Amino acid sequence: FYHAVFVKSDFFRTVYPEMSELENVSYAETNPGERKILLDIKKRVARLIDATFHDFLARKANSRLKEIEMKGYFPKFSDDDFGKIKKKDFKRVAQELYCVEPKIFHKLKEMQCKSLLGFLNLLLQSDERENLLTIVDNIVQLSSDDRARFANILQRSKLEHIIDTIDLVQKRYEVVEALRSIVYDHARFANERDHVQKIIEQHYWLFGDEYYLMTADKTIKRSLEKHEEMLLTPVSDNNTQLTPEEQRRRMDIFLYSSCLTDSGRKEALVVELKAPSIPLTRTVYKQIEDYAYIVRKEKGFQAQDRVWRFYAVCGTVDEEVQMQYKNFEQHGRKCLAGIVGNFEIYALSWDDVFTSFELRHRFLLNKLRVDYENTASEMENDDSIAEVSRVEIDRRARKLIDMQLLPAVQK
Repeated sequence: FYHAVFVKSDFFRTVYPEMSELENVSYAETNPGERKILLDIKKRVARLIDATFHDFLARKANSRLKEIEMKGYFPKFSDDDFGKIKKKDFKRVAQELYCVEPKIFHKLKEMQCKSLLGFLNLLLQSDERENLLTIVDNIVQLSSDDRARFANILQRSKLEHIIDTIDLVQKRYEVVEALRSIVYDHARFANERDHVQKIIEQHYWLFGDEYYLMTADKTIKRSLEKHEEMLLTPVSDNNTQLTPEEQRRRMDIFLYSSCLTDSGRKEALVVELKAPSIPLTRTVYKQIEDYAYIVRKEKGFQAQDRVWRFYAVCGTVDEEVQMQYKNFEQHGRKCLAGIVGNFEIYALSWDDVFTSFELRHRFLLNKLRVDYENTASEMENDDSIAEVSRVEIDRRARKLIDMQLLPAVQK
């Protein structure tokens, strides 16, 4: 791109009244004061060109990345909250990389584009994020200004990624605390359908980020049909082994995971919820056991490449039901109360659910703590993070500190 910038000012008429073209004026012919002004103008023009060019490239980058994504060249990201944060971080860095050096994305073949973006994603998800600058510099020779800007981009995007994760964790803990208050402090006023189930429908990540919501409060017939529609293997009503009464039974929450388990199988999860004041008795356990029996009757759901888990969740678990845990301790899974082939039945209290949530997030919180401290320390004297706002990240981090999720920040 070649640029022509025209600067109009009374300064030129005063200093060079006889000159019609500023380019004919030699800096050496001016006095020091005038030379300083001219050099300042030149710097301002250069910054203007740079900012204008960057805005243009940012629009082009957004359009180009959308085109690449539509073609299916993007790396795969999970649909859970953490996957969305990772994708946002990836797109942010990829867009800025395009702005620094558009030639990197120019005329790439499909395999080249997928490889480049996949490699970029791997670096961003690993501890080698900072090495991306060195790699890009080896591909194309970056100017000192471009190197400084891209290094700043990587730092800012990392900080923004931490901020996004802080927001997510904070919101999740707020949901858990609200649910904890309902099931413990207001148990006698809360019911299953209007309170507990509505919350879980919106926040089914409580049982794991790998799950997708298949159905909520739907009949077994509709739930299984939805499952088969997703797998593109619909089962005809004429082949069903279920009685009309069994087909009308309702599943509170039906979740599905496309991720593979340790045994290489995909997983479906059925959750039966009760009002917090209702204990998990043999009667309640029999209900979730019946669900497992009903699903197991259908030949289309007996394949060994899927594992079915059934959860009954109440405020407390009766001792009679807890005694069943001992029969399945060898499987190493907490609260497992029954198992037949690839069908597993669990009896859980809400305390078990909350504890499982905290255990799953412990590693994330520890890593978040380290990343926050390191990044904040590295950028402490960097004025460029004003774009992200140190005040903003401190405000968000303070919420986690108040919840005792991060150590106090030394001011």
